[in-house]
Amino acid sequence: ELPDDSLRLQIESQLELLRAELIDSVARRALLIARTKGAAKTSDWPRFNETLVELERQPKANYFQTLLDAVKAAMLKKAQAKKDKGLEKKIDKLCGDSAQLIARHLSDEKIKEQRDELLELKKADDEANANEGRQEVGGAKKVTPAPAKPPAQ
Repeated sequence: ELPDDSLRLQIESQLELLRAELIDSVARRALLIARTKGAAKTSDWPRFNETLVELERQPKANYFQTLLDAVKAAMLKKAQAKKDKGLEKKIDKLCGDSAQLIARHLSDEKIKEQRDELLELKKADDEANANEGRQEVGGAKKVTPAPAKPPAQ
């Protein structure tokens, strides 16, 4: 007779679903970052801001960690009820691997770096626009006047 492997299969399937959602979220985040960069390149700032807001709405690490913790707690409870120490260790390992994926792709630090990079594009454009029409003269900035319009006849 084969041992009952249903709990292990159940945890693996639940973690696969969680990983699939994580992969989808990371891909969606990458797409939104690319759209935001594209909007910055074309100076489409309303689209840039709109996409940046959508990017901020994406699930973050704590969302996935909460889901993972719930799956882990439910499965550990079942494993403990069966007094299966081997399965408890397997659950810990599988959940640990998933937690590493979450941290690698959605850490607060990584998300902050991505956001800062995008905001730097906007800042660079703002500075370029502020400096437009100016030139360096003897170490001081001089505003170049607009060309004079011919008198109306």
